[in-house]
Amino acid sequence: MRVARCSIPILAVFLLVATARAEVHGGIEIGAKGVKATVIEVTGTGDAQEIKVLLSGSKNTTLTEGLRAAEKFAEPALKATGQAVADFADRMQKEFKVPAERIYVVGSSGLFSALEGKAKAIQANQALLADAVAAASNLKMTFIDADREAQLSIAGIIPPHHAENSLLLDIGSGNTKGGYRDKDYITLSIPYGSVTFVDLVKKQGQKGTFAERAAQARETVLLPGLKKAAAQKPGVSKRTRVYLSGGAVWALATLVRPGDRSAYVKLTAEDIDAYHKLLLQSPEAVPTPDLSAIKDEAAREAAKKDVNAVKTAFKPEQLLAGAEILKAMAKEYEFGGGKQLFFARNAQIGWILAFVTEKSRSSP
Repeated sequence: MRVARCSIPILAVFLLVATARAEVHGGIEIGAKGVKATVIEVTGTGDAQEIKVLLSGSKNTTLTEGLRAAEKFAEPALKATGQAVADFADRMQKEFKVPAERIYVVGSSGLFSALEGKAKAIQANQALLADAVAAASNLKMTFIDADREAQLSIAGIIPPHHAENSLLLDIGSGNTKGGYRDKDYITLSIPYGSVTFVDLVKKQGQKGTFAERAAQARETVLLPGLKKAAAQKPGVSKRTRVYLSGGAVWALATLVRPGDRSAYVKLTAEDIDAYHKLLLQSPEAVPTPDLSAIKDEAAREAAKKDVNAVKTAFKPEQLLAGAEILKAMAKEYEFGGGKQLFFARNAQIGWILAFVTEKSRSSP
């Protein structure tokens, strides 16, 4: 299998490894939907530094499905997750020669959004997951909270020359988080993502269609939650550049602006409304955009691949849940008020890269 080697110069400024020789590091993230893996190669230092992504892969293990009701990870999902970690780690070591001590396994903040406020249940499930990973791969895990994850995402996604006037908002499967850099990191989060918001809507009963109940929950749950999350954080409303990340935004960009293959896809509040309406038109299936207007064959094939990937990764109701979160953000944080919106295409590995970078600084 041929390995894609793509430079990400925007992230290079953050990856200050104190050695001139090439080093490889592996990051494995366990999130609400499954496992993501990244291998990076770092060469040089300072302005001469080059970062290459040697591997970017994922495995859907539906780890948190049913967690809200059962308050415990299902045994098959735990086993599948542990095996996915082991498979990625084995590939990292054999194919990319990553030393075991430079493979970092991280449990993301969205894993336990369904158990918010239940500290004992969270601790018990952390232990179950850590044991499953250790049994399958002999690797130790680190768990990070929403604030820490947001800090890493800000460092790994927002271009440094725009840091002073930029806000990051990330819609994950388990939660939504973000923030900005002031004198320190200012972060925010709500315990709803494209998967957990679906669970909430279903839990509220069966009266009306899913779309009707989701729209109602946007008004009664999402908007108040976003308002509270941004309280006493003036930068949320004052920042004029908004970087959007997460699977929900990737799906939006793929279905509404499939021809734009740039690293930062320009979006508008109108795009969010158009996306929401598009999903409502086909509630039982993921819509397929017309790609015939994309003249460049390579770009058209890349867009087609992304469309198919969206259909594999998301159920229609999960896409709608993500769209409801985006609509709530657009209203509460005034996306239509002259702000510039961007989908950060490489954001899915941004915070993992930042985490790996921190670890690499202390590597022998």
